[in-house]
Amino acid sequence: MSGVEPSEAVLRILEEDGFQVIIPEHILILGQGWSFIIAASQIQPEAMLRSIRKRMKLPLTDTARSTLADWAWNACTPETDKLFSELWPELPDSDDKDRFKRMASRMRTIQVTDANLEKIEELREKRKPLMVSFSDEGLDIGKTVTNEMRSLLGDVKAPLNVDPPKEKE
Repeated sequence: MSGVEPSEAVLRILEEDGFQVIIPEHILILGQGWSFIIAASQIQPEAMLRSIRKRMKLPLTDTARSTLADWAWNACTPETDKLFSELWPELPDSDDKDRFKRMASRMRTIQVTDANLEKIEELREKRKPLMVSFSDEGLDIGKTVTNEMRSLLGDVKAPLNVDPPKEKE
């Protein structure tokens, strides 16, 4: 795929409803959403965000919109949180929309310090190999790391044993 921007290639997953990845070694079939999220998690969020913003100029299916909202939530950057806030309200009433509404209600805005950003970047690198793990243990560790990243951004759904950063006055 010489000359192709990886983030643009990953977005093609959303163009085909019913897209699946079959992993025979693990007797596993990944649907369109997880296929996209796992592939996109291997690309820097800033590069994915640029490609997504370009792609959003075209019509999005509800499945694509929902998948992008899931990716934006899990990317854990202020810019992707903004994207998340733009995507979910446009969904038709559904279980996904209810889930995103609950997630959005737990978001809050804080001042993110340079130290937090460094730690988030460190955690993002730690999480990369876990997001392609097909073991329950690897995915559980990935979820824990994601929660730690969200706590650094001030999300109140963070684990209780992590104190969120204080807002600057």
